Amino acid sequence: EPDDFKENPRWLFRKVQCFHCTDAACEQVCPFGVPHADHETGTARKCWMCLDRVSNGLTPACAKTCPTGAILFGSRIEMLAHAKKREQIMKDQGLSPRIYGENELKGLHVITLLTESATVYGLPERPRKPTEMIFWRWLLAVIPGLAILAGIFGYLFKSKSESVAEPESKVESGGK
Repeated sequence: EPDDFKENPRWLFRKVQCFHCTDAACEQVCPFGVPHADHETGTARKCWMCLDRVSNGLTPACAKTCPTGAILFGSRIEMLAHAKKREQIMKDQGLSPRIYGENELKGLHVITLLTESATVYGLPERPRKPTEMIFWRWLLAVIPGLAILAGIFGYLFKSKSESVAEPESKVESGGK
């Protein structure tokens, strides 16, 4: 956290929810900690953006009930336009805001305007799909399998070559 934050603390909030990524990495892992485990039901949970409400033309409950108007709901284009307007207002106030979600992971469907680095809010600074991790896990699974196959082929080849080769016979000469 910045040094001035210790001297001039501010309240920083962020809604913890699924970011509804355009190219969703949670199909492989959960980079934002969402979905999360619900220990009461033993299931994984995430925000469904009030699908029942939205499919009936209503606003999600979080946006409908937010007393400060900090949570808005609309199309990605509308929300980006709103975030850019708000970003300019904040810049005019001397702040250095960042639109989080505009470009991260090819664009998120939850846009957040941050005034500090993403890590201060518990978000990854540069979220990415863990394809490298998937590759290494795959490789770690394949190497033992290849070693076992090499051992089997080595054993079979050795057994076959031993059965084909004729044993050497000893010739004894009786000497008289």
